[in-house]
Amino acid sequence: MPAMHNFILAFIFFLPAGLANMAPVFLAKLPYWSEPINEHLFGKNKTWRGLIAGILVGMFSGLILTVPWLAGALLGSGALLGDLVESYIKRRKGIAPGKAWWIADQVDWILGALVLTQWIFHWTPMDWILLLVVYGLLHPLANIVGYHLGLKSSKI
Repeated sequence: MPAMHNFILAFIFFLPAGLANMAPVFLAKLPYWSEPINEHLFGKNKTWRGLIAGILVGMFSGLILTVPWLAGALLGSGALLGDLVESYIKRRKGIAPGKAWWIADQVDWILGALVLTQWIFHWTPMDWILLLVVYGLLHPLANIVGYHLGLKSSKI
């Protein structure tokens, strides 16, 4: 039972990263801060609006879930930074913005958030594995919902 208890805590404490990762998609229709961060490095889809919104969503959802605001902000920042690193690598490999890159698209934000918050949460190897598996499986489901809501152009 203690392992399940730890998993539930890790799942709840990591939720701000997942919400931060989804925030740019749900706010994509807003006309503010829609300029790319750096189109050459990351592509046209990585905007200041998405970066700022993701960090704020991570911070505020963390507060709602009783995660300290700094931890929530770092979870959100890590998720968005992981996504930026993945976009940078995709541009170097010649993969077009918005085009799927299987597995990397599912785990980039998870790895970014885990790395950036390791010093706060002291994630165990089992936490890493469980969070990668669970959130890695939830991510495609969220994309499918976003696609059917008309917020994403692809299901992946």
